Amino acid sequence: MNNRKLILPVILILSLILTGWAYHPKETIKEQTAVIDQLSQEISKIEQLPSGSQFSLTISDADLTGAAGEFLETYKTEIEQTLKQYANVNLKVSEPKVTFSAGGFKLSLKVGISFVKVTASAEGTITLQNGTPIVTLTSVDVPVVSVPVADVNATIQSYVNQYAGSINNAYTILSIETQEGYLTITGIKK
Repeated sequence: MNNRKLILPVILILSLILTGWAYHPKETIKEQTAVIDQLSQEISKIEQLPSGSQFSLTISDADLTGAAGEFLETYKTEIEQTLKQYANVNLKVSEPKVTFSAGGFKLSLKVGISFVKVTASAEGTITLQNGTPIVTLTSVDVPVVSVPVADVNATIQSYVNQYAGSINNAYTILSIETQEGYLTITGIKK
């Protein structure tokens, strides 16, 4: 499998995952920035709930877009090194955008070399299967490159599965719903 085709969609999804929509270990965050700090505070409130407490976490696409931007800026060097490793080209990524709708989500970002930039995007859904979040892409658009959606879905789910045990050990996720402008996660703290 050609990993070069997968790196941009995976970075899109990792921006979503690593900025707090489900779980992010505090030790993986390099520096606290405004939006990431706000998301961390919301998650900390849930972590401090007594066992058996119900919770609801609502994240706006504007907040998640801001957090993704902060994530890309904070981890710029690592992301550029990863892109270079997979694509053998010095690619720059910027302007991430997350949009939630009743049917799912859309992620996009600008990718470029020097002054030439294109928009890469992915659309999909987030559902639950046995209490584990399932991210399923329905389309991936990376200009000039054909990206097999099934391969990207498998790669993304492997990243989600890395954290699923931690999530499921601490929480029972009852629902994950997307609506216009928001993602809402409800559950019970174990």
